[in-house]
Amino acid sequence: MTAKTRERANPFTTPQIKSRYEYRKQSSVIARALAIEPNIIFLDEPTSALDVEMVREVLDVVKELAGSGMNMLAVTHEMRFAREAADRIVLLDEGQIVEDRAP
Repeated sequence: MTAKTRERANPFTTPQIKSRYEYRKQSSVIARALAIEPNIIFLDEPTSALDVEMVREVLDVVKELAGSGMNMLAVTHEMRFAREAADRIVLLDEGQIVEDRAP
């Protein structure tokens, strides 16, 4: 069976399904973290593998959490996400801080 045949045989390989799955996975991780009422939440690439619509939904959740006073530390390569969600952005290059500023 070729890779293309396997892809057609598995309906979960379409980009839309993968993105929905990743969104659900990210959402459940955030929900589990909130269940223990932490002082801070660490988010490691919370928008990776998501399509534009799902990125917007995750961003809305993060903004709502920030508005409620939740402390968060997020690692992301998406600068738009960082600018919209953060009150402070620290840029690193090869492990060194090259910029530390408000969005």
